[in-house]
Amino acid sequence: HYENQMLGVGRYALQDEKKVHLTESDPRITRDNLVKILNRFGQYWNLTQPVLIEKSPPTMTMSRFLQAMYHVNDNDDEKTDGPKVKFVFITRHPIANMMAHENMVGKHSHLTYDVLMRKYIQMHRYLLEDVKHLDNDPLILKLEDFAIDPAANLAKIYNWIGIDANDATIKEVLDERLGTKIWADPNKKYRARWCGKAEKDNMSVHKRKSIESKYQTLIKDDLA
Repeated sequence: HYENQMLGVGRYALQDEKKVHLTESDPRITRDNLVKILNRFGQYWNLTQPVLIEKSPPTMTMSRFLQAMYHVNDNDDEKTDGPKVKFVFITRHPIANMMAHENMVGKHSHLTYDVLMRKYIQMHRYLLEDVKHLDNDPLILKLEDFAIDPAANLAKIYNWIGIDANDATIKEVLDERLGTKIWADPNKKYRARWCGKAEKDNMSVHKRKSIESKYQTLIKDDLA
């Protein structure tokens, strides 16, 4: 039953931990599987470039697995033969994240606010546990901070990766390549709904208080 399996968008982190939280102890970390992953990603990469990027939200629950996979050909414990693997995690305020998921899948989907908040909390628990095991200084950024000053934060990411971060490059990426506007307050519309100030579709006081009473202290205590 779909409800019990906890599969799909907004739910996957709620599956059994053995299925979703993958680490370096996973038996699937083999040379053959590394080849399969590289072949699957390779069709989207420009392999002449020094930096290759893969972006998928589930990576947040399997970064240790991927780090080990990319180094499966290393000699002993020295990570010298494989690529230099680095992880950047971008998080968002839990309420905005929850409501953005609702916008994406529709308000009448199987995803309740309780499920979305539980998923958010579980993913961040895995993240906080896993970053202790990652090499190369994993980077955690808040979407809200990035949006306030995209140029400074993009330069921070580029410097962290080790690629050109001069002003001209950053300007070209943001002004010409991006193709969309970065709003300085990406959570504005969600905050308006949550706080009951929007003209339409206001959040009911009961629903809002129910979520806050269940999860506010938990997020502050566990994910601070």
